[in-house]
Amino acid sequence: MHESPRFSVLIPTRNRAETLSYTLASCLDQDFQDYEIVVCDNFSDPQTKAVVDAANSPKLRYVRSARPLFMSDNWELAVSHARGRYITLIGDDDGLMPYALRELDRVASLNQDPPAIHWHRAIYAWPDIAVPDDANFLRIPMGRAIQHHNSRQQLLRFTRYELGADMLPMIYNSIIRRDVLEILKDKAGRVFSGVYPDIYSGFAIAYIAAGYMTLTVPMHIAGLGGKSTGVSTLMRTTRSNDLVEEFELLRKAAGFTLHPTTPKKLLSAAYPEDAFQTAKQLLFPDDVELCLNRKEAVRRWLRSIPTADPKKLRGILRSIRDSLSDQPDLQAWFDTQTSGIGSAPLLRMKPKKFGFDGQTLTVNTAPLGVRDVRAAVQLATKILGLYDSPLEYDL
Repeated sequence: MHESPRFSVLIPTRNRAETLSYTLASCLDQDFQDYEIVVCDNFSDPQTKAVVDAANSPKLRYVRSARPLFMSDNWELAVSHARGRYITLIGDDDGLMPYALRELDRVASLNQDPPAIHWHRAIYAWPDIAVPDDANFLRIPMGRAIQHHNSRQQLLRFTRYELGADMLPMIYNSIIRRDVLEILKDKAGRVFSGVYPDIYSGFAIAYIAAGYMTLTVPMHIAGLGGKSTGVSTLMRTTRSNDLVEEFELLRKAAGFTLHPTTPKKLLSAAYPEDAFQTAKQLLFPDDVELCLNRKEAVRRWLRSIPTADPKKLRGILRSIRDSLSDQPDLQAWFDTQTSGIGSAPLLRMKPKKFGFDGQTLTVNTAPLGVRDVRAAVQLATKILGLYDSPLEYDL
């Protein structure tokens, strides 16, 4: 019988040994000791296990699936092995700030261990990102606030498009108390449902937890690497992409389907709506207040279509129209909205200018010798000036 640690840091991974080594290094650089790291290997090549073995830390535990799993299933496997009081999950090209667990422990203890603590994450684009024009930048939130949220009010704000899904307590940029995840599993049958487990978790956890906290100080850096699934699906061009194809093959093999009220085409602007509708179906189907503004959703989808190719455009528009089949009046309205649609600019993460915009600082990392997420973590820590002392908030 093992004593439960304060935190479990979960790292699901698949064939990304070249970035995993830097992610692990950042997780082992913590100035806090009561935690474990669970690497959940999604049937990778032998190099992944070699990276974990080379780290040679008693804090590390290695789990490997018996076959390739869809993302939601591999995340489910990872969380089933977590023993911590609080659980978080980071990508295998991400980095954990060195003060993160120490500070999260302090904030949680001062606030009677809240159900979830969410934070504003930093972003780092690796040199080999699949969209070369977006390579080599680091974006750091510069806030020092602690915010307390009523979960229901935050969910209502999302339905009115006053709040982005990333401002909800996703396990990807939050610590979640174990019992919250256990309640979620009891109600929905599993922790991670739907096609987009990260976004889904924000809606599901917010619904289960009456409230949560937000720190505007970044506790981790989200990496955008050359094999990032998020980059491949959100920022992809119209050409074929092996990672997207594998994502789709594993999704179909596992039986995960998009919600019938969202387009069947992989339209990136519709990911939050698909995750919300999945959470609603499983957790709050009869809640008449927590309902999306579907006209606004459609307007957003139409503004995001990145192609003017007539055949592809017709397919996407048909897919959006079909998603409205449960409300014929919405379909009739949709038919009046489709003129002049197509050729939206592709999603890009890198801002047009470096510098401070009033909330975040964006740095060109190429001339600074930053080539990996661990180095990005070290640079961000220096810029923020956060070392051994407790953080001061509301400065």
